Amino acid sequence: MDKKIAVIQFPGSNCEDESIFALKRAGIPYEEFLWSAPVERLQEFAGYFIVGGFSYEDRSRAGVIASLDPVMQAVREESLKGKVVLGICNGAQVLVETGLVPGYESGKIGIALAPNRMEKEGRIVSAGYFNQFATLKNVQAPGRHAFNRKMQPDQLIHIPFAHAEGRFLFEEGLYEQMQANGQLAFQYVTEEGQADDTFPTNPNGSTAGVAAVVNPAGNVMAMMPHPERVTTGDAIFESVADYLAGWDEQSFESQFLPENASSNSATLAPFRAEDSQLHLLVKLIITDTTAYSVEDALKQAGYPVGIERWVLWSLELDGTKNRKLELDLVQSGELLNTNKEFMDDMNSLKSVSDGKTARVLIVESKDDPVGMFKVQNLHQRFGLKSIKSVSRKIVWRITAETGTDLSGIEDTHIFHNPVVDNLYELSHD
Repeated sequence: MDKKIAVIQFPGSNCEDESIFALKRAGIPYEEFLWSAPVERLQEFAGYFIVGGFSYEDRSRAGVIASLDPVMQAVREESLKGKVVLGICNGAQVLVETGLVPGYESGKIGIALAPNRMEKEGRIVSAGYFNQFATLKNVQAPGRHAFNRKMQPDQLIHIPFAHAEGRFLFEEGLYEQMQANGQLAFQYVTEEGQADDTFPTNPNGSTAGVAAVVNPAGNVMAMMPHPERVTTGDAIFESVADYLAGWDEQSFESQFLPENASSNSATLAPFRAEDSQLHLLVKLIITDTTAYSVEDALKQAGYPVGIERWVLWSLELDGTKNRKLELDLVQSGELLNTNKEFMDDMNSLKSVSDGKTARVLIVESKDDPVGMFKVQNLHQRFGLKSIKSVSRKIVWRITAETGTDLSGIEDTHIFHNPVVDNLYELSHD
């Protein structure tokens, strides 16, 4: 077979060796392709493998900066010819943020890979990085997509996963639509193959234990676990080889998922800091590489702006705010690290240099396992029982020369994923 796969690597990718070994075992020709290579060369390949790791160090959120790279726009165009596209772990996050899955014609984002929510018996066990083995079931008929052609119905595979943001969430009605369309490719199950939506069988809280999804045509798959790291995942790559052997660009017909009535534009609400809550605004003392990466990505997208970033903790209290509680929270180390962060004043968000214009956007997760986990720790480890809830928000200040049009910058989605995040704007009045 002479149809070659491009193994695409962005800054921070780290799974290229395992990925190449898996392609070799399946007899698939490959070439390593760096993000900095001429994009036009992507037309030479019959498929693309976006490997795992931490592209751009997961800055802003996993996969989003890579999704804005010209490489991914080219991959999207080539995928419409039936070329196979596989994104594993960070590669899956990139595909979701690019909109290749679920597969709307507009490229609209319909899925989020949200922070893990490991919950058992009503308690958040953890909300961060988790590395373990899982059992996955092939839930579609063999041949429904390019990645299960060499598998048996309901076949189980035991493969590892390693991620902090791997929880598949879907916009309203989309899960049911994809289920009916055969786009839910693999599911986390027990070792006996039974569905179980609780931790640890479902290791990250994904909707209905979803571990991988495909586009309507079945030539693109976003998968969180790592089949390339073990030979038990080889059937997936053997299936890709089988697909490539029979793929013909001329006979391939693109397919798209019908869009619902909702808009992909960000819905902005005014932000109001509730007086009843305790608000702690945290900023880095050291260089904020996340802000710099977002700034650079926006400049490449045509927005010549400056970016600053804060974390805003909003705490609902059973009682009144007081200075001692604030000091106890700082000393706990749960909400900031005083070696590299400091407490800032809310009024600083509205401070703008002469000759500049600014917008302040605030991102709040609709489902915040990090905040829930913090509440548990503050209660159990530090005895701060008066804290009823904790919300972690990200604050972005966007500045530019006066006269620069900053409208619509939120629609790049570099700041938020509309499936899982609420977006607010702080008034400068």
